[in-house]
Amino acid sequence: MADFSKLKQTKKSRFGEAPSPEDNDNNLDAPETAPARKPRNKTGRTVQFATKVTAEFDEEFRRIAFFGKMKKVELLEKALEAYKRENNA
Repeated sequence: MADFSKLKQTKKSRFGEAPSPEDNDNNLDAPETAPARKPRNKTGRTVQFATKVTAEFDEEFRRIAFFGKMKKVELLEKALEAYKRENNA
């Protein structure tokens, strides 16, 4: 038969003691607050642009943008400008 005498009888909470009811009397009256969000950098772009690409293209595109320290949209804009220069468009 298993010997359970060596196990702890009570498990301590990692959060400590529960607060008394007197400490919690006003928490329902307090206003709710949302967690603070980190603001994103504004780019001034307003139109969504989505497309499907191969995994290899996506990996290389992200790598080039990362090492070039630019946003993916900035790389896409540079690629369009290079294409227009090459094709006189």
